[in-house]
Amino acid sequence: MMCGILCTTNYDYLPELYRLNRVRGEYSAGMLVLYKDGYLLQKQKEPFTSFPKIDGATYIAHTRAPTSKTTGFVAEASHPFVVGNIVSFHNGIISNAQRLKHDWPCDTNQVDSWFIPYLLDIYRLSRNEKTIHELSVKDC
Repeated sequence: MMCGILCTTNYDYLPELYRLNRVRGEYSAGMLVLYKDGYLLQKQKEPFTSFPKIDGATYIAHTRAPTSKTTGFVAEASHPFVVGNIVSFHNGIISNAQRLKHDWPCDTNQVDSWFIPYLLDIYRLSRNEKTIHELSVKDC
């Protein structure tokens, strides 16, 4: 069993999409709500029972089925992962996770999916690329 990921801009669809994805995993729940003035990030052990209604928002949610030897709920090991200016959700197993942990040691004991935003942020920093907050319309 793998995790479930959903994304919608239609708040009315959100509860049903989330319910359908819960069959993919109920170990933990995470949600990112993007809206005009910012974002809301939620992580919790229990499945969500309600959702914030924000006009014009995009909702991305994740239901987790553990694919590693995680013991107990740890927010830092739950999706979405935020590293620098990168936010990511992942469904699957990183087959070379042990190698990544060896080659890229860090101060945290993260699950394999955490390496996706971690390495993307290192790459972004190495290229001196602007963060999403630094981009202007003329840059895009």
